[in-house]
Amino acid sequence: MAARPTSVYREAAVFITWGAGIILVAHGVEVAHAGRPNWPALAIRVAWVAVLAATAALFRRARQPQIRWGAVLGIFGSALLDLALLWVTGRSSSPLLAFTPVLATVLPIMAFGGIWIGLAGSATLVAGTWLILWADAAPAGAHLALLNAGGGALACGWLLARAFERSRRAEEARLAQLAEAMASIKTLSGLLPVCAWCRRVRSDAGYWEQIEAYVTAHSDATFTHALCHDCERTHFPDAGEPHGPGHRG
Repeated sequence: MAARPTSVYREAAVFITWGAGIILVAHGVEVAHAGRPNWPALAIRVAWVAVLAATAALFRRARQPQIRWGAVLGIFGSALLDLALLWVTGRSSSPLLAFTPVLATVLPIMAFGGIWIGLAGSATLVAGTWLILWADAAPAGAHLALLNAGGGALACGWLLARAFERSRRAEEARLAQLAEAMASIKTLSGLLPVCAWCRRVRSDAGYWEQIEAYVTAHSDATFTHALCHDCERTHFPDAGEPHGPGHRG
């Protein structure tokens, strides 16, 4: 697999860490709204935060297969723990039920190239939510609403994941081109053997070359010829006008 930019995965790790914090804050809001603590819900949220923290740690490594394992852990861990949270917060009447399509949209983006893994996690979440509705004998309208919202979430998640993947691949191609361009830059370094008499340079192959030809072949510099002030006085003592673009009065 080609080298991938680590910044993408580190940014994802930051995003996931923020998500873990939001999950804990959401529990505080839920408790404040209910007026009493829900300890099973708190335990699930803490487990969810731990899963996301482990996912973020794997993403920060920015290496395969850690990234793939991190995606699987984050996707299916989030789906299953969200279903558990729905179960202990009211099941079909849970105030978190509307979060199902939102999470189903986000999960495919976390797959990083394995879009079908993300879609499988989203499908697991939607199907599990439907089972909760079925177990509670929810009205047909609730099932229809989940079908519409869940199907739309799967479609949006797939489209967003594809767009993100194209953007990431474009970034990889740009970095590869930049690395290739940097590798092709010609530079001169080290000691150059120069003849003390004719000023020619000895190449790596042992041939003596004009210094202009050598520098041009080993760098991006080009030469143009002029006449310095000293040589003008020596070789053209009677010249009244400056010669060449290199003359300085």
